[in-house]
This record gives sequence, structure tokens and C-alpha cells, in this order.
Amino acid sequence: MYLIGNLDDDGYLRRDIPSIVDDIAFSQNINTNEEEMEKLLHVIQEFDPAGVGARDLRECLLIQLKKKQPQSGIIQLATEVVEKQMDEFSKKHYDKISKKLEIDEEILKDVIQEILKLNPRPGNS
Repeated sequence: MYLIGNLDDDGYLRRDIPSIVDDIAFSQNINTNEEEMEKLLHVIQEFDPAGVGARDLRECLLIQLKKKQPQSGIIQLATEVVEKQMDEFSKKHYDKISKKLEIDEEILKDVIQEILKLNPRPGNS
């Protein structure tokens, strides 16, 4: 409940886990550790809407992509872009992405569209 209470309006957990562990020990008199809190956070990240409980945009988008079924080739490529080339994607350096992934422009357009369909602020829904 404490973790959920620390989610902001966008659905993100903006505080770091060690600080939350300290706060729970001090304010709730509950002893826990970072590993246990990480496990609980992963449970929260399974909740709907997809992406809630993420710590940043990248993690939010990855959570949403991993929940998509079936895992088509486009979704797998979109996951790779978010995981490894988020900086290039945010700067719209699409030519660099297509070269690294060795894909043509049509497939890249589908990958971009898949990423743009995701909700960067799942808490607002």
C-alpha cells in the first residue's frame, strides 16, 4: 500500500527504493529490504493500466510492450528500440535505428507506430 501511495498522477514511482525502505522503517515501523520492495514493485507493475509503477518512461513503455500478445516481430523490434535505442528514438534519429536493426523504412514505420500507440502516462487513464 505504501508503494502504491507513492505513485504520482502519471502512475510513476519517482522515489528510489532505498528511500522508500527507510521511510517505511521510520514511519510505519516495518522492517523490509530493497530486494523485497523490488519484488513488490514488480507485482504492482503487473496491474492495469499497463505501465503503472514504472520508474521512468523507458520502463513504462517496456512494461506495456511486454504485455502485448501475441509478441509479433514488430513488437519485438519495438521492444529492442525502447531497451537499447531510446535516446535515438526520442531524438528522432530513425536512420540510425534502421541501420542498427538492419531493417527497411517500411518496417521502421511500423515499429515507430507501435511505440507511439503506447501510453506514456498510464496513471492518467
